[in-house]
Amino acid sequence: MKSKICSFAGHADIFTNKEGLKEKVTNIATRLIENENVDTFYNGGKGAFDLLCVSVVEELKKKYTSIRKKKFKIYKIIVVLCKKTIK
Repeated sequence: MKSKICSFAGHADIFTNKEGLKEKVTNIATRLIENENVDTFYNGGKGAFDLLCVSVVEELKKKYTSIRKKKFKIYKIIVVLCKKTIK
């Protein structure tokens, strides 16, 4: 089965319950790993949401050892997505 990529994009600040948001991101990422064959997670690594997502992926890597995280500048993600859309 072909592997898939997930990229996180969010606000620099978190304006809601951080632990509640972390739980939601964990549940969604777990579902993507288990049901959608996602094994790579991209993030910008700049704001609070990005860092929250990095911490989620780090925790999930303990259970799902095949997943990877990659830090990319957001413009690189946009270029990659645009290239895939154009094809």
